[in-house]
Amino acid sequence: MKWSPRPWQPDMLDFMAQTPRCGIFCAMGGGKSVTTLTTVAAADLLDEAPVMVLAPRRVALGTWPDEARKWDHLKHLEISAAIGTVEQRKRALHKSAMIYTCNYDNLPWLVDFYGKDWPFRTVVADELTRLKNFRLRQGGSRARALGTVAHNNVERFIGLTGTPAANGYKDLWGQIWFLDRGHRLGRSYDSYLQRWFRQLPGENRRGVELMPYSENEINERIQDICITIDPRDYGLDLAEPINTTVEVD
Repeated sequence: MKWSPRPWQPDMLDFMAQTPRCGIFCAMGGGKSVTTLTTVAAADLLDEAPVMVLAPRRVALGTWPDEARKWDHLKHLEISAAIGTVEQRKRALHKSAMIYTCNYDNLPWLVDFYGKDWPFRTVVADELTRLKNFRLRQGGSRARALGTVAHNNVERFIGLTGTPAANGYKDLWGQIWFLDRGHRLGRSYDSYLQRWFRQLPGENRRGVELMPYSENEINERIQDICITIDPRDYGLDLAEPINTTVEVD
C-alpha cells in the first residue's frame, strides 16, 4: 500500500526527527508505528546500527513486522522478532536485520545477553507506560535492566503511548526518566513526589494527589521532549465512523 499520511502524522515525523529522545502521546490507531518506522528509515539511523523495538509480546511479534510489510516505502526494512524460547531469541538476534523487536518480559535477559556490547543506539519503547515503575533503587526488574543501557549506550530513545498518565501523573516520572535521566522531573521518584504531590490524609505513603499548580508545571517542563496528538485538533470529524481493519492471528 502507498502511505498517505494523516494530517497529524507530519507533525509526529518532524518531532521525532528533531528530538532524539522524545515521547509521542497519541491514541491507539493514530499511526504511531508507521510514523516511527518512517522516521527511523528516513533519518539513516539504520546505516549506523540496528534499532531495537520493545513492545508487548503480541505487538512485537506481529504488529511491527506487519507494518513494515504493509507499506511500499517500508517493505525494504528487515525486522527480526526476538520472541519465544532462549534459542529462538538467540537465532533471531543473530539474524542479519535492520530492526529487532523484543517483548518487555525478556528485557532482563536481553540486557544480560549483550552485556557491555549493547549494539542498539536507537530504542523504541512501544507502550512506554510499561516502564512507569522504574526507580533508581528497587522498582520493576524489566525497567531497571533497561535503565542500565538507556543513557550510556542509547543515543535515540522514542517512547510511544496513548495513555501516559492513565492512573495519574505519578506514573510519569519513570517514563520521562528514560528520555532525560531525571533532568526535568527530578533525579529521583521521591523528589518528584515531594515537589508536586501531597499525601492524602489517612492514606499510606502511596496515597497522593497533585498540588493545584502541579499539572501545568509538569506539562511545561516536558513539552520540549513530548508531543500530544489529538486528531480533533486537526479538524477530524469524530462524528464520522473510522473503519479500521485488524487482522487477528
